[in-house]
Amino acid sequence: MAGINETSIEQIENLKDIELSELLHTLLHCEAAKYIPGSFTVSVPFNITTADAGSDGRAQWSGTTLNTPYLPKQYCIFQNKATVLGPADCYDEILVKEVKGNPRKLKGEIEKVVTADGCYILFTNRPLTDTQKNDRISKFREAIRDAGHKSYDKFHIDIYDANVIKDWTNQYITAILKVQRYNNMTRPLSFRIWEEFGQDIREKETTYQLNDQLAKSISSIRAGILEQKVYRIHGHSGLGKTRFIYETFRPVNSEVESLKNLSVYFDADHVENLDEVVGYIISHRDKQNGIIVIDNCTASSHIKLSAIIKPYNGLKLITVGLDDDREINDRKIKLIRDNQKDLILEIIDEKLKQTHTLSEREYLASVCEGYPWMAVRFSEQVSRLGLTELNKYPIDSLIKKLLFEHNQRNDEDYDIIRACSVFSSFGFLDDSFQSLINDQLADTLQKQMDFIREKIYDGSITDSKFREICNKYKEKDIIEKKSVYYSVKPTVLAIHLSASWLMTTSPRKVIDILEKLQKVQLDTRFLERLSELDQIDKAKDLVGQLWGMDGFFGKAEVLKSEWGSLLFRHVVEVNPIETMNSLTFAFGQMSITELRSETASRRNLVWALEKLAFRKTTFSDAAKMLYTFAVAENETWANNATGQFRQLFQLRLAGTEASLEERLPIIKWGLLKNDDNYERIAILAIATGLDNHNFHRSGGAEKQGSSAPLQDYHPSNQETVDYRQTLLSMLLPIAKKNSPNGQIARKEIAKNLRILIRDGFIEQMEAFIKEVAADAHFTWPEMGTALRKAMSYEAKNVPEIKDRLQLLLETLMPTDFRNQLQMKVSKPEWFDYSEDFGDDIVKKNAELIAEKIVSENIDLTEYLQDLLIGEQRMGFVFGKKLGEILVGKKEFIDKAIEELEKIPVNEQNPEIIAGFALGTKDVEIVNGLYSTVLASNSINHNAFYLARVLNINITDLFKLFALVDAGKVDISYFLNFKYGKSLSAFQNEDVIEFCLTICKYPSGNWVALSLLYMYCYENESNWQYCTPAIKSIIVKSNMIIEKNIQYQMDTFHWSSTIEKLLESTNDSAFAKQIMQQLIEASSQRNYDYNMEPYLPKIYKILFDKYFDETWEYLGNALISKNYLFILHINRTIGAQKGHNETNGILFENPDRFEKLLEWCKTNPEEAPKRMAHMMPVDAKSGDNIEWHPFAKMIIDNFGNDKSVLENLSANIGTYTSIGSSVEYLQSLYWLMTLLRDHPIDLVRIWANSQKNSLQKEIKLEELDNEGELPR
Repeated sequence: MAGINETSIEQIENLKDIELSELLHTLLHCEAAKYIPGSFTVSVPFNITTADAGSDGRAQWSGTTLNTPYLPKQYCIFQNKATVLGPADCYDEILVKEVKGNPRKLKGEIEKVVTADGCYILFTNRPLTDTQKNDRISKFREAIRDAGHKSYDKFHIDIYDANVIKDWTNQYITAILKVQRYNNMTRPLSFRIWEEFGQDIREKETTYQLNDQLAKSISSIRAGILEQKVYRIHGHSGLGKTRFIYETFRPVNSEVESLKNLSVYFDADHVENLDEVVGYIISHRDKQNGIIVIDNCTASSHIKLSAIIKPYNGLKLITVGLDDDREINDRKIKLIRDNQKDLILEIIDEKLKQTHTLSEREYLASVCEGYPWMAVRFSEQVSRLGLTELNKYPIDSLIKKLLFEHNQRNDEDYDIIRACSVFSSFGFLDDSFQSLINDQLADTLQKQMDFIREKIYDGSITDSKFREICNKYKEKDIIEKKSVYYSVKPTVLAIHLSASWLMTTSPRKVIDILEKLQKVQLDTRFLERLSELDQIDKAKDLVGQLWGMDGFFGKAEVLKSEWGSLLFRHVVEVNPIETMNSLTFAFGQMSITELRSETASRRNLVWALEKLAFRKTTFSDAAKMLYTFAVAENETWANNATGQFRQLFQLRLAGTEASLEERLPIIKWGLLKNDDNYERIAILAIATGLDNHNFHRSGGAEKQGSSAPLQDYHPSNQETVDYRQTLLSMLLPIAKKNSPNGQIARKEIAKNLRILIRDGFIEQMEAFIKEVAADAHFTWPEMGTALRKAMSYEAKNVPEIKDRLQLLLETLMPTDFRNQLQMKVSKPEWFDYSEDFGDDIVKKNAELIAEKIVSENIDLTEYLQDLLIGEQRMGFVFGKKLGEILVGKKEFIDKAIEELEKIPVNEQNPEIIAGFALGTKDVEIVNGLYSTVLASNSINHNAFYLARVLNINITDLFKLFALVDAGKVDISYFLNFKYGKSLSAFQNEDVIEFCLTICKYPSGNWVALSLLYMYCYENESNWQYCTPAIKSIIVKSNMIIEKNIQYQMDTFHWSSTIEKLLESTNDSAFAKQIMQQLIEASSQRNYDYNMEPYLPKIYKILFDKYFDETWEYLGNALISKNYLFILHINRTIGAQKGHNETNGILFENPDRFEKLLEWCKTNPEEAPKRMAHMMPVDAKSGDNIEWHPFAKMIIDNFGNDKSVLENLSANIGTYTSIGSSVEYLQSLYWLMTLLRDHPIDLVRIWANSQKNSLQKEIKLEELDNEGELPR
């Protein structure tokens, strides 16, 4: 039996002759489009009364494709028969009428195909058995034999009967639609074939005008749709998108004819959602072929549809809509008015050339602003109303006459529609959905209507009259409805009207209105309309008047406000020069301090400057102002003024049309100010320009208004070379300075060294580095690191370059001893990137400088503080070597401790002292150092580090507790012993005693557990020995309740330890204690949600291994009145619904269901309610959804308890979602449908009530998907 979107044998049998021919025509073109690249010939004459020479259809091609599933040869002849053709008839069917005495001859087309060794196919809508087919084929062969062809027994003959035609038809959506139409069937999805599509849009009434740009776009779709699979056509309403896609498939050759025969059209304008289309695609995407065109499709719907089509090869998709979305990664074609202005006069000429002068027609074309809809509509109205002398009317008056048939009665209509046009859309409380929405949403929509009629409309009108006018123009196709919103269309008309409102409304009133827009959630929709002003030519003058230097909105006090700057940001692209002048006038003379204090407007002004800097015409002024804002920076995010200014100097994707050469004067302008802050920003910009890899920028600034996106400047290779050389010359004098900016410059050029070497700038870098290093009184470690990396990578296989870099490296070596210590002890670079360098070299360098100190008898006294403060990367190694070879060891220790005591506590670093003590190998010195540090109030906190690295005995280790007892340090200092297996030298019993002592202090159990965890890590012997002690620490008190935030990182140790104890032993008593601790922790008001990721695995082990032993505790807690526990435990072990759906740990094992059911029966007052609230509700089996087995058990056994059903309602109503929730809600609706015959009355009543509620939720969600609802 055929499905609702498939063809049956009976439907094929019903076809008449002409219908069968039309179907063959469609099938041949579809087959060719899918399988045959390049040109091909399809011929199916539709005049069935004309002699056919033996052929009713022909398919012929050449090339590498030898056949297709339904075209066995490159040359196929079809004979159509919608009647019975018996075997005897088959003989005569292909032969010329017999002439007595003459040999029999094949009909002309049959003769050709037999001679060419092609294929002959009888195409009949009668069902035939294999035997019946063979009988007929035998007669065809007999006729070919009698006509004298020796190949009669090998020539390819086939019969496509009703069965085969049905199967072939079901391959292609258009073929199915045609058969449905021939059978007078209602198509459930309202798909339209191309011919019907043309009738719908009345294409014959207006000739389609085409220019090179449109032709190019059409050609790109034709050439790419089968391979690319998905296209998005977007642009404002009225630009002719629907007609454009229709014309895309107008046959101009056989290839386009085939695409036309593959395409179907669907208008989503008046459907609540696309769920049926989605369902159709999912069901047929791997079985049917075709191009589905969906008009009035939102960007979000496009993304959803694209995702389900692209993985498959059958169906292709073209969506048409107003909006674009950055998340759309498919091929996109945007129709813009500027590319169609030349066509508007041609459209008008076709309709008015005989009745109106050229000047009148040209004036009307200027009013249409490049929008074909306006041209057609206005021309028709001019003719209908008999208007003449069109150019005597001002534009607004002409629009009134043409669309509102201007008279006093319709002035009110015009003003209301104009008021509505001020917003891209507005809420409208429509009867069609009023019963679905809540009071709050209804109130918001009503307030938006009231705001327009009371604040925007300059008059008095009742709510009912406002509704009447809006609905009147909805019927006239001037207003359209999307979701809960109305909007004026086409866009250009709405923009005209909103511009008129702006010009005739006082600025003070506009500001007053703007300040109130946010309260009714119309602020964004006003700004969206404002940003579209570039779609009308007069908008440039409008923006100049209102936002120019003399305009109200261009005044400094307005631009400094949040609302004023927000408006400004949305109009800069309409008139860049005037708005840039306004910015310069308002902010150009401000001091850096004044600019830094500007916070309310800054974000909007930076975004505005980003747009202005993109345009070549305003680049210089915008970039200089952005430079100044960067100097006065008061924001920290990446796209602040500094970030946006730096981006302008990228080699590529710079966010500007300005050339590299045009950017250089901006940096020079800043440097000429001789200001450190300007110099610092210049360094950052230069560094950005020197970089030549990994270009990126955030999209957005290139999309200005509704025109085509602006294009980044693409420099030539020579331009980039010249540009970077100039930047290096700018940076050199700064890098030579011994100043903060000099240090920044040196770091930045070091970052770019490798990329510059890679790009062939070796000579320039040699000169740069030598000149900076020539008389420098500073170290340059960053460049040393960069040179070594360049030697290891960029110059690895280029000996000459590598030698030159080595020479540069040697020039950077410091000659003064302090800097040598810095580079070889305190902050040597790590050589982990090449076999040429390594940690051994770093270590050796530190040891060599220790040897130098001893051999040259260098007094370290003046350098000791440098070596005892902050980071000392090789301090321990250096100190150890020094301790081995230095004479006067005790004197050095004493002096070092004296210097260490002078350093602030949080900056002390005793690594050199510790290394030195170990290097002496003198126990007396080691013990003396440890005792001295313990006794010193200013450095005794370092005793913990020393105890870890000096290998002291267990007795001395216990001395550290005295510091805790005296309040010198807290117990967390013992975490020092987590690292480096520092406790591994002690006996197990000593470690346990040490850790149990730590436990005696507040929060000590967390420290002790972490130490034992690391002590036992990857050491099974230690684990076995310490297990009792670890258990005792865990059960001694509930650690998760006592947990201190500073031990957050040790939570993993706690959970991993418990998991291992539960899994490796069979200690039921311990399992019970853990369960009780978890229950207690989940009952706390200050419940630690950071623990939640660690709990599920513990619960899983408890359920899988100790369910019978521990359920008593958890079950009792669940049926208690401990609602905090119930709230928290639901999140941990209960089902999660919607996005990232899970069944919940408790319900993972079906073997537990009977036990849980018995527990519910034992505790019928509370237990079933708890389960109903936390259990999974659905289970999926392939594409089918059914009730989860446990949920069904609860419903079947406790469905007569109203409170159980109420908790189940709460359960299904609690879910997470990303994007649309329709699919989830529909699955719930289906589950409720499955309960329609449930034996419990209360369950049926409840399910029916849920279905009603879900139906409303689904419709509301669909409204939200169609157009986001106000919140």
